[in-house]
Formats: sequence, structure tokens, C-alpha cells
Amino acid sequence: VIALLQNIDALPDSTILVAATNHEQLLDAAIGRRFAFHLPMPLPDAALRTTLWQRWLDSYAPDGIDWAELSHLSAGTTGAVIEHVCMDAKRTAILAGQPVVEESDLYRRLGLAQALAMGERLSTTEQEIAWLRQWAPDRFSLRALGAMYSHSTRKITGIIQAEKGENNGNKKGASRR
Repeated sequence: VIALLQNIDALPDSTILVAATNHEQLLDAAIGRRFAFHLPMPLPDAALRTTLWQRWLDSYAPDGIDWAELSHLSAGTTGAVIEHVCMDAKRTAILAGQPVVEESDLYRRLGLAQALAMGERLSTTEQEIAWLRQWAPDRFSLRALGAMYSHSTRKITGIIQAEKGENNGNKKGASRR
């Protein structure tokens, strides 16, 4: 912090300094006082999220994708996260030799990004399955999860029930968060 302040203060008066942060609350207040103007950058609204999804997926968007659902499930997400999810999904499609991203993979990546943003620690596949089911139950039905993770719906049900039990403290040593 001291070095940053010294470097800002050492700039000539003819210099215009523009800075951005996505964690303003973590910055020392002295840094903020060095700037005459502060412009808030709110999270993208539904229309902008839809535009971002369309822009970043571009020709890799799966046919018939529900842009409204994608926008809804990404509420509270930054544009950078949307870009990251799209780039990861496109990278996977390219490496698999697919012309478009798999819709289930795209939603899975979004769900995992949302979990990370909320501070959820998903260190096992079982935790991932339970989180996705809780996060978007309409999108991640037992059948859809079974297909994604190559498990029977019975096994998926068992995983979800076991994770619910762990989250409620019914299992020994259960503290995920």
C-alpha cells in the first residue's frame, strides 16, 4: 500500500491516472482519496447478461439455448465471470472437436462459478452434484445429473441425500463451509 501511494504521489501533475478495482472494500481508504472521481460499475442487468452470453459464446452457442434462463441463472454474476465460463466451455468444445459447446457443460460451469463466488467449497464430485441440484433443480434433474456424471438416478439420489445429511451435521466431521 505504501509503495502504491508513493508511486501515485510521484506522478507529474500532467498525468491522468485511471484505475479500476472489483474489490473497493479491500483497498486502503488512502488510495481512494487520491482519486477525484469514483464511478460505480454495477453488475450487469438481465439484458446485458444476455448480450454478454451471446457475444462470448458467438458461433459456439448450442442450437435452441434459452438465453433468458442463462441470464436468469447468472444473476449477480460479473461480466468477467460470464466471459470466463464461455471461454472454458468453448475451449472444452474445441478440444473435443465439437462445433458448439454442450449446453449441460455450460450450465455446469456457470453453477460451479456461482458456487465459487458464494464461497462454497466443492472438493468432491458428490459435493458438486449436490450443489448443482440445489442451485438449479429444474436444469439439473436427477436424470440430467446421472447423464452428466455417468451415474444411475438412484446413485445420484443417494449422493444428494448423503450431502444433505452432511450439510445438516448428521455425518461425523461434516463442515463444508
